[in-house]
Amino acid sequence: MSKTVEKAVAVVTDEKNKMVVYDDHSEKNVVVTVEMQEAAWFEHDKIKGSIMQIASSLHRIKEKKLYLALGFNNFKDYCESAGFSKRSGYRYAAIGDGVEQLGLEPGEQNSALGGTNTLESLGVKKMYELFRLSQDQINQLLSGEEIAGGNGEKISLKDLQDMNVATASKVVSGMTKSKKDNQVGKLKADNALLNAEKKALMDQIKSMEKEVAAARTLEDKYGPTDTRLKDKLARLGQAQEHLGGFYRAINKAGVNPDDPPDVLDIFSALVGSLERTLEENKPTWHSIILTKEAE
Repeated sequence: MSKTVEKAVAVVTDEKNKMVVYDDHSEKNVVVTVEMQEAAWFEHDKIKGSIMQIASSLHRIKEKKLYLALGFNNFKDYCESAGFSKRSGYRYAAIGDGVEQLGLEPGEQNSALGGTNTLESLGVKKMYELFRLSQDQINQLLSGEEIAGGNGEKISLKDLQDMNVATASKVVSGMTKSKKDNQVGKLKADNALLNAEKKALMDQIKSMEKEVAAARTLEDKYGPTDTRLKDKLARLGQAQEHLGGFYRAINKAGVNPDDPPDVLDIFSALVGSLERTLEENKPTWHSIILTKEAE
């Protein structure tokens, strides 16, 4: 096989027999090694074998860009030179990708097709339709199971074999569409869950913001928490001092029933004031004391 390519450059080093070929895909010159040339010719020689051999080789020639080692700038030109149309070449390569991923062997018999039939008995076009399905779906079919079609009908590998290509293509398209619809449905459900979680988080943030605002209002009114606590302790200390001073002054006065009326009136007024203060604040003070005792 030979093809003249304007952008291909001939051998550049005799000792290593390398050549440089322009790659349309990457839009740059690529150095082709001896190893790459050997691999390219090895795969090229196998495209005269069975469907799966051809598919596997075309897949590797496409993915590893071995067509460059055969003097072609792109996979399409190589396929046309080798006797395949562009569509046919890409169809074989897609089958080869599926064969490689599933680890299938050429000529391998499959009981799901009945008798000693192999997967290749489906033909190239229906094999291509088969490999459009997911790996799980293909494995189910290869193991003899049925899978749900796009309209809910059950499809087996034997059913696919008995269909004409147009029907097989329509059925597979329905399955892939159904799969995409399921994926879209799952994404929508996941999105709804994320939105619900986002709303709950936003509600929590708003609640926390209200609590912070309330705390700031109290601080603006009474000062920071530490300041308020220190203020309480200071005022209670003052009360202790005043009360202690009151008791000391009364005791030093040494008031007794025989004192003049003016002394007794002042004493009575002081005691009455003390009793009224205790009576008025007793409920609040008593509840504080009970709470403390309960702890």
